[in-house]
Amino acid sequence: MMNGEIRNFRTVFSLRCITGRAEVRGSLFRNSDFAIRNSHRAFTLLELLVVIGLLVLLAGLVVPSFRGALERSQLPESAEQFRALIAMTRAQAMLDGLRYRIRFLNPDEPAAEGLNEAELNQPIVEVERDPLAAPEEYTPVLAAWAQSASFLGDVWCFRIRIGEPTVETVKADLQDQELETEDEERLRAEMALTDDQDWALVLQPDGSAPWMTFRLIDAERAEFKDEELLDHPQVDVIVDGRTGMVFLQRPLSDDELEILLDKGHSPVLRRDFMVSRELTDDDVLEIDMRR
Repeated sequence: MMNGEIRNFRTVFSLRCITGRAEVRGSLFRNSDFAIRNSHRAFTLLELLVVIGLLVLLAGLVVPSFRGALERSQLPESAEQFRALIAMTRAQAMLDGLRYRIRFLNPDEPAAEGLNEAELNQPIVEVERDPLAAPEEYTPVLAAWAQSASFLGDVWCFRIRIGEPTVETVKADLQDQELETEDEERLRAEMALTDDQDWALVLQPDGSAPWMTFRLIDAERAEFKDEELLDHPQVDVIVDGRTGMVFLQRPLSDDELEILLDKGHSPVLRRDFMVSRELTDDDVLEIDMRR
């Protein structure tokens, strides 16, 4: 009997202890929740105004910086997209076995009537669909890849140079001079251009194309003046007529051209060169290694 009573006492004592801990713990939790609820309070109007003022101040600092970075990226990104368009057009010409051409609308030609400035800035892709029945008759390509915008913001092509670039032609560009090529009339005839149409890049069914340099600039057409040429960022999109490769290159200065001239190099570096730093002898050495 004694042992049974002891076991019953232990059982009852254990239950009471457990119950007591549960009650105490539950009481503590309830008190804690009450304290937490009581500690929460609404923001005052003054605090909300301070937070809003800080957010407005932060936005004022961040937005101009972000906008400037976006504008600086529009020119190189437009050049990249234009290069992709040239590559796609070349591939399509080889796939279809037809001649394609890329050109820019002249504001004076009928096709440009009714277009806004952003639409007028964009390159257009055309195809000679029936070279036998309708030779040199080009019609616009309506595929999505040809209709998507290549140039962003105020970027547009303000100059096209025919033929392989030389130091003389590049210097003429720096001085904003026109340097006529001997093959101009022949090339215009091959491109099937009318008098009111600008130059076009014609891509043959075998993928070949003439040397051509497109000078892109980030400036509004309406405010563009020749004497302010050097005040706006520019990029050359250079199409290598021998290989079909396309290089992106910023305009070179007179000093940089003299370095290349002394080394007997072409002003085409045969690689992308978009950095603002000056061309160095190390760059020329790298060019030698690539040749």
